Amino acid sequence: VLLDLSARYDIQISINATTSSACKITIKKNFKDASAALDELAKQCQLEITKVGEVYSFIDAKSPINEKNKIVYFQYQGEIVDKQSHEALPYAKIKIGSTGLIADENGRFSVRSKNPIELIQIKYLGYSIKDSTISHNQHLKIELKPQNLQLKAVIIDTNNRVHQSQIGDQTGRTKFNDISTALIPGGNNNWMFNYMRLYPGIMAAGESVSDYIIWGSYSGQNHIIYDGITLFNSISVSNEIGRVNPSIIKSLDVYKGGYNVDVGDRTGGVLVIHGKTGNKEKVTGNISLNNQIANIYVDIPLFKKSSSLQLSARKSYQLINFNKFKRSEEGFVTPEFDFTDFNLKFSTKLKNNDLLQISSIASSDEYSASFEKKQSKDYSANLLSGSNQIGTSLKYVHNSKKRGISTITLAHSNYLSFLTNEASLKDSSSSTATIFQNNNWKNNFNEYSAKYHHSFNTHKRNSIEMSLGYIRNEFDFILNENLGSFEDKSSELDRFSGFVKDRIQIAKRFNIDLGVKIDLPFNSLKPYVQPRVNGLLNLTDRFKLNFGWGIYNQFASQTSIVDSVGAVSSIWQISDDSDVPVQSAMHNVIGLSYSGNKIEIGIDGYYKIMDGLSRYYTDNLTTNLSIGSANAIGSDLFLKFRFKKHEIWTSYSIGQVEESFVFENKVFTELAPQSQLHEVKIASVLNFHPFYFSAASVYGSGIQSILVKNGLTHTQPYLRTDIAFQYKFNTKKLNFETGFSIVNLFNNRNARISQFTSFPDGTVASTRATHFTPSIFFNVKF
Repeated sequence: VLLDLSARYDIQISINATTSSACKITIKKNFKDASAALDELAKQCQLEITKVGEVYSFIDAKSPINEKNKIVYFQYQGEIVDKQSHEALPYAKIKIGSTGLIADENGRFSVRSKNPIELIQIKYLGYSIKDSTISHNQHLKIELKPQNLQLKAVIIDTNNRVHQSQIGDQTGRTKFNDISTALIPGGNNNWMFNYMRLYPGIMAAGESVSDYIIWGSYSGQNHIIYDGITLFNSISVSNEIGRVNPSIIKSLDVYKGGYNVDVGDRTGGVLVIHGKTGNKEKVTGNISLNNQIANIYVDIPLFKKSSSLQLSARKSYQLINFNKFKRSEEGFVTPEFDFTDFNLKFSTKLKNNDLLQISSIASSDEYSASFEKKQSKDYSANLLSGSNQIGTSLKYVHNSKKRGISTITLAHSNYLSFLTNEASLKDSSSSTATIFQNNNWKNNFNEYSAKYHHSFNTHKRNSIEMSLGYIRNEFDFILNENLGSFEDKSSELDRFSGFVKDRIQIAKRFNIDLGVKIDLPFNSLKPYVQPRVNGLLNLTDRFKLNFGWGIYNQFASQTSIVDSVGAVSSIWQISDDSDVPVQSAMHNVIGLSYSGNKIEIGIDGYYKIMDGLSRYYTDNLTTNLSIGSANAIGSDLFLKFRFKKHEIWTSYSIGQVEESFVFENKVFTELAPQSQLHEVKIASVLNFHPFYFSAASVYGSGIQSILVKNGLTHTQPYLRTDIAFQYKFNTKKLNFETGFSIVNLFNNRNARISQFTSFPDGTVASTRATHFTPSIFFNVKF
């Protein structure tokens, strides 16, 4: 009867199948409309009708919601997953009834409502929109379909295709995931950097080997987090390989600035890397090979499909030596590298739907470079540097039917870096070379953390989160050879860190996040209070205005050491406000975005004030710690255009970073080394399945190259063009991909930021950024 009414009058009806099959009726009667007919049918079965949006839902007439003068709330809890792989989809946008919320990093949500049945709508980047009705008091597992589903040798597009914006939903945030990310030149080895560098606000010029430069940030100011593990370097020392295997990455969230208290623990940007939760249905994996690195990944279901174990490993090698094809370059250092890493992740869902994850990451990296130049003088320099990054985390997620979602995270991260640097100069009048630089040191840094996070049930117009954690940092700097008058250092710092955040839905189109974070170091018991506020105004369904303001503090920092000839080294140390000041920053951010089916536009403006910067100046007699401040101001413009299955996007960034440091009782104010006025980027991905083409080009007006000894500065423009081609073909059980990538197609002579050898006579040997680098790759997935 209900199916007939639904088809005849085009109305939507929801009823439990068990309830409907238990009610058999015979009725002959006329009604004025379908609504009246449904009311009568409900009475015949001792049910009642409640209308949820446009859906008529049948509920038990004895439901407690019908008790007079008593408000009863119903619980809605669940998780959002990929329909194919059953991967959790973090930070999915959810609307339940009139309440809007965002899933947590595990794709879970918890909401209270007065209605026993609610309409739900879910949006996630790269997936079709989900519209449905849900019932209370059950753990929901909601599956989303990717927009492109591969079945054997064809691509099937779902009818409800939607292009969800990567920008504009949160202040200064850009989102990437493994569904929407297309072919990018050089993407196999360092997927994160090669993709992120094509978006505004993330500087491509200089190709920093130790950190990303996001909205003028200094080295060490960006917090990089993988599954709760702090990474002290997201890129290998060679800058060729990313620290996290792209095979195990599910999604990446980049917060350029103005974010709230639940994000990060530094004063710059934040990169949150979410690892895959694993396929619990069948064994999957992939093997990737190119002329630089081999990569293997396997995902194994365990314990009757309740758990998964993911393993991945990479090793660099040189199948083809392209160096012999490179022309000799005067004044540039020639580098070589060696890289190895390993990832392990175990995920299991317990019988009560709680989630347990154990994740480990380990990588070892070495980089060597040499420089020789013979003219009227003989110049020589040799560099050996490297690092080991090891981290482990344990995460337990508990769903409480009445209180919300609780997460306990235990994590440890260790970063060990080392450097041996020797430089000599031989004058024509001298029989022996003079060694003027001979540095040999290692730097060890540990972070231990235990955190408890709780998200209370989203209720009416409020979503409240709170967190309490303990963090311990330890560092050692051991000098094996002379670095002027610089000495060994070591220290540790324990602190409590907690926050409270309330997301308030003030009106249908306006949300505001109010948060406050407090850090309490044990050594001083001085509280560092950091208030923050974010807002999102949906001007229309397409236009969004967002803003952010906040105070930020940082207790683990990276400090530069400048020697007598201007060579720059960087070490990690503790900012305890005793020997080294605690870094602080104020972010002011505003943004406007437009998201359509074919066009996506975003513009952001920012102003950042940074204090507590530190820099060591050392010579043979003294070492001086210089304390500084800086301000960064700028704006980003982003434009993406889609046509058919193709995409092209461009961005323009304008910015300036000005710093002031006190040295020998004088204040020196100048542009910071990472300051670059203009940067223009353009990229395209063309999809002619099974053939794919990609091209990208970046032009920068030039970063500041500073010779500290004599104060001279010069600016050299940056230009790099990359291309890539890919061909896909499938068999019954395997998917194959092959192609090539060329990074720096025209072999432009770009220098890395703050990496050079400065000789006493003023000669400078810069380290090349990325050479002309062809890469032939072959991937097989099963």
